[in-house]
Amino acid sequence: MRLAIFSTSLTDTEHVQVVCHRPGNGEEAVFFRSQPKILPPDSASTGKVNMILDKARTKVTNLVIRDDINDAQEVKSLASDAVVKDLRDREVRIARKSSYIEVSLNVSV
Repeated sequence: MRLAIFSTSLTDTEHVQVVCHRPGNGEEAVFFRSQPKILPPDSASTGKVNMILDKARTKVTNLVIRDDINDAQEVKSLASDAVVKDLRDREVRIARKSSYIEVSLNVSV
């Protein structure tokens, strides 16, 4: 049996595909590989997703992504109390002075 371990970016669309459920069998993995890849629009930010682990460091409890706002018009809009869509079951942190939005999703097992 051969085990190959490597690291890559989540934006590596050739080797990484984020799915809602862990492929638990060979047929499911083949199914996901055959699905068309959905790429974000060119204007979309591709930030890192951070995984928060439990105290035992054995399970992921939260996924957190931060989007730094760089466009001058968007920075101005965010600073002047722009409305950010409410996301149910997610914690949203809006840093109006530092110009970023952070979303934390609780991972239920």
